[in-house]
Amino acid sequence: MSHDREGHFIGRRGDTISSRYEILSRLGIGTFGTVYSCLDKKHKVKVAVKVVRAVKRYVDAAKYEADILYDIAVKCQSKYFVDFYNAFSFRDFYTIVTEELGDSLYSLLEHNNFIGLPLSTIRAIAYQLFDALSTLETQAHLIHTDLKPENLLLKKPIYARTKLGAASIFVPLEPQLKIIDFGSATYEHKHHSSVICTRPYRPPEVILGFHWSYPADIWSAGCILVELFNGQTLFQTHDSLEHIALMERILGPFPLSFAGKTRGTSFETYFTFPEKDDFTDTPFSVSCDVAYPVGSTSRHSINNVLHHPSLHSLLEHYPTFYSLISSLLRFHPNERLNAAEALRHPFFGAQGEQDNRIELSEATPKADGADFLLEHTKHTDDTDPDITLLNSRPDDGLIRGRRGNTLRTLQIMLMKRGPGGAVRGVRR
Repeated sequence: MSHDREGHFIGRRGDTISSRYEILSRLGIGTFGTVYSCLDKKHKVKVAVKVVRAVKRYVDAAKYEADILYDIAVKCQSKYFVDFYNAFSFRDFYTIVTEELGDSLYSLLEHNNFIGLPLSTIRAIAYQLFDALSTLETQAHLIHTDLKPENLLLKKPIYARTKLGAASIFVPLEPQLKIIDFGSATYEHKHHSSVICTRPYRPPEVILGFHWSYPADIWSAGCILVELFNGQTLFQTHDSLEHIALMERILGPFPLSFAGKTRGTSFETYFTFPEKDDFTDTPFSVSCDVAYPVGSTSRHSINNVLHHPSLHSLLEHYPTFYSLISSLLRFHPNERLNAAEALRHPFFGAQGEQDNRIELSEATPKADGADFLLEHTKHTDDTDPDITLLNSRPDDGLIRGRRGNTLRTLQIMLMKRGPGGAVRGVRR
């Protein structure tokens, strides 16, 4: 075991971290470091071990995240946060040990070719997300500040195949949510960074330099839910002015009572004052225009804004869902629903809004014959009959499988290793 020139830990299958965690496979690698699937030899369970790069700023950030995870574990009575097990220094590295989870919601969207998910699945995910955010606010006084589909993971990666419109997609059988990545989480009473959230999920108060708080997470949640619905990022941009222009295009004009708080020349950067004749006795009804496009704006940017559908047109056939989303994506942070209020929205009512995009039949379409690589861990009598195991390869424990036909409405597709000896299938 060693590290490369950039400080990344290099571990191989069979290596042991701190004499306790035996490396089984690498789950991912990023700027911060590398995550491994490991066997905790003390408790005989699989865990995820994040080995942070041997770079001071990343180590300091990891220690902060470990403190946050410990605080959440102590204070929050919720099952929707990643379970934190351990944190320690190992040689030149800092290591965080958590439960091993399944796919992120982004990975699920990507696997489904960004089609989106059924409303029933979104409803289940949204309820858990707001429950978690309510707990985070009331019990830990924390703002996550980086909610996005990549940081929302599924606990049990077991899927069913169904149809959404003309597309055949995978949906989680049990969409149990787990929130990860608390490295940027901020306590309400402590210093607030001027920039938070990954760009597409960043609320207007952050872009305009206003104070932000718990409603920032609510805005991000609203953006995520729309993305889960249609598979596309709601505010796809890398520029602040274009971002504000997209908000105006999608959500409607900015009220002057909100935009007018922008200080000095920053207001002129983003907005134009309304004509004097527009002022009435009710200034809260006065709106201002976004100063867009400008001379330096590219044609691509202009097309991106002008051709983007409004939120209403995206969700017009689902009025209850639209009501929820429009209540989350209010420009004024104090006008957004808080997490506890969102849980009481009619969208989560007993009846629930039906998704008319779903077309279920008695038989799913014939499988396309694509090969999947199945990592065999434990064969039992209840192995799903729709997965045909072929050509056992005992030398490395891998088995090649071909998806079969099914006469059931939903075809079970095991995508990743799960509890109880499930298997993981990866499209080759």
